[in-house]
Amino acid sequence: METGLDQLFFIDKTPKLDANESACIHDSAEEKDEGRIRKRSNSVKKKSDIVLGLDDEEAELERLVLGGRPDNLFLDDDNQQISTKEVLHVESDDQQSDDQLEPLETDSSSKLLAKKRKPAWVDEDDNDVSIDIKREKRLRKLRKTVQDSKIDGKDYEKRLRSQYEKLVGCPEWAKATDKKIDSDDEDEFFRSTRTYLGRSENLPQTTISIRKVKDANAAKHSTASLKCLEFHPSSKVVLTAGLNKTLSLFQVDCETNPCIQSVFVDRFPVYTAHFTPDGQKILISSKQRHFYVFDMFSAEIKKIPGIKGTKDKSLEKFVVSPDGSCVAFLASSGYIHLVSLKTLQLICSMKMNGSVLCAAFSADGSYLYTFGGDGEVYVWDMQTKRCKHRFRDEGCLVGTCIDASKDGRYIACGSRSGVVNIYNEDCLSNRNPKPIKTVMNLTTSIDDMKFNPTSEILAISSRAVKDSLKLLHISSLTVFSNWPTRKGTLGYIQSLAFSPQSGYLAIGNDAGKALLFRLLHYPNE
Repeated sequence: METGLDQLFFIDKTPKLDANESACIHDSAEEKDEGRIRKRSNSVKKKSDIVLGLDDEEAELERLVLGGRPDNLFLDDDNQQISTKEVLHVESDDQQSDDQLEPLETDSSSKLLAKKRKPAWVDEDDNDVSIDIKREKRLRKLRKTVQDSKIDGKDYEKRLRSQYEKLVGCPEWAKATDKKIDSDDEDEFFRSTRTYLGRSENLPQTTISIRKVKDANAAKHSTASLKCLEFHPSSKVVLTAGLNKTLSLFQVDCETNPCIQSVFVDRFPVYTAHFTPDGQKILISSKQRHFYVFDMFSAEIKKIPGIKGTKDKSLEKFVVSPDGSCVAFLASSGYIHLVSLKTLQLICSMKMNGSVLCAAFSADGSYLYTFGGDGEVYVWDMQTKRCKHRFRDEGCLVGTCIDASKDGRYIACGSRSGVVNIYNEDCLSNRNPKPIKTVMNLTTSIDDMKFNPTSEILAISSRAVKDSLKLLHISSLTVFSNWPTRKGTLGYIQSLAFSPQSGYLAIGNDAGKALLFRLLHYPNE
């Protein structure tokens, strides 16, 4: 008699053998195997009502449907092959019940599915929240049927997640993984001082990579000198204003740079204009007692009839605090008037000995630096509104321009003689500090000076001579030699401005053009 697994696929109709007959049959090795296979086949019939009388084609089809595993997968104690069907339907030697049988894991992915991860945090109040997805237009896309109206917080979260995955897909960081960070790599990450979120390259010295792009106000050039030029704090928008009594806003896209808005102020030549730190309003001043506040959202301009409690006839210059708390107007006889940005009312007035010609706030707004006719820099504490310290600018008779770097490390002072002195933090404690660098590339009065937001570049300009502009590399304290290259291209420079991420440099000239240059080292924000 042939033996093998093929016999398991046929129903055995032979009568059961008693004990004596079984003892006789066991004398033969072949009959012993036949009896064991016949006994197992009977137990399969008793355990399940499945009929195993399948032909070869049905067996192959069942093998494919049930997972693609070969039928002959397991071995019994005597190294005889046992069908997969027997493993799934026949009880073990310990007579283990069906509910005690462990599920057969087909691959490693099933293990991951079995390990259902718990959320790190669950808001129990989600069940009490009710959201009407039918009333809100922006939420109607979450409805599964037209009748869907109100859902609870958990269902709302699931639908939002499902909608996001349909549009964007599941991000890699949200996928479950058993991969662990190597402890050595983790230690290296925390030990390193490298910049992981920004550019790690330092700005090269000696030469600068710069490219001319379309003028910022190409859509509407001004008919007079651009006295004011500034980028919006958070948008790719540039402000231009000047003696043509017009304030204009342009969208910077380097292709058309369209004009967003333009405001004409009658009999009011604009000498100073600045965005508020939140970017919602613009303050405008001239050589008059009153000034204006332009609301960008409502497109309304409001006239402020001077500063109550003062008698100054001109509010030509002012600077805005970076923290948005106040505005410092530079008045006559050395007075500085602090006006609240919220109420537009006078907070207090401070006075220096000489005339005040320029001012600048520190990056955090805690200090105000004023510079003027006596050649001394005054450091005002904005908490106490008192002069905390003052120092003399070396070799200066009349100070015309001052600016502080955004990292708080440097203060630059420009004078009428064309000399620019750069000081480090020692100037805040020394009465007669020594400059770390004296820039003498320009020979006429310094009229405008700006540090870029990364404190790597200092731009210096003068109105007296054409193309009077220099860019200083702060780390090496050297002037870039390759720009500007051609004479007559910049004109008489009236104003300067860097974009918030230093990607652009804007230059306003006497011809009413806002020349725009792309600094290729920085991102195109």
